[in-house]
Amino acid sequence: MENKSNKTSSPPRSPQKPTLAGNIFFLIFNIALISILGWFVLSVWAAIELALGNSSDVFSKIQSIIEVENNYITSFGISSVDGFNCFIQKIHGLCFISFAKNSYEIFISILEITFKRVVIFLAFIPFIVIAFSIMIIDGLVQRDIRKFKGERESTLYFHKLKPLAPFSFYFIYFIYLCLPYPYSPVVFLLPMVGLTSMFIMLTIKHFKKYV
Repeated sequence: MENKSNKTSSPPRSPQKPTLAGNIFFLIFNIALISILGWFVLSVWAAIELALGNSSDVFSKIQSIIEVENNYITSFGISSVDGFNCFIQKIHGLCFISFAKNSYEIFISILEITFKRVVIFLAFIPFIVIAFSIMIIDGLVQRDIRKFKGERESTLYFHKLKPLAPFSFYFIYFIYLCLPYPYSPVVFLLPMVGLTSMFIMLTIKHFKKYV
């Protein structure tokens, strides 16, 4: 009989946890992807409006949206869009083809709306970071209180709440980008920060007591 050699089986490798740099890259990638998707939805809306109505009416609606965005950019003191505004004006000056002038300017204006909404969102990032930091600390304190009290351990709430934080963040951000109406960005960005912060706090609070 042949002797079978005993092969030592190596223990299964545990999956590597994503690093902080990986999480930041994934967040930036998702925000960029949602921004492109929001621009695409606005472009589809403009194409439908052009097919159903008059191009001058569509252009007036878009200009009213741009005016609202410019007012908020001016109130926030954001000067980084001046170069982009000059670039957009030069592109509008190149629209010399008469039959496609209105359509071309409309889709360039859609790009301008998306860019300015993204800039307003980026201006909110310091407030978002402060709100998330406060709720993370609050969640850690609530977790320690639960640990010291010896309350019952259950991961059900943790697994139910964990996907709600990124969902509320990305979903409200997408709605903020793609709605073709003039509105205050605070109406969307403040609920986005509030809901996401609350879900982050609850997720950390219900994380297991002993790691």
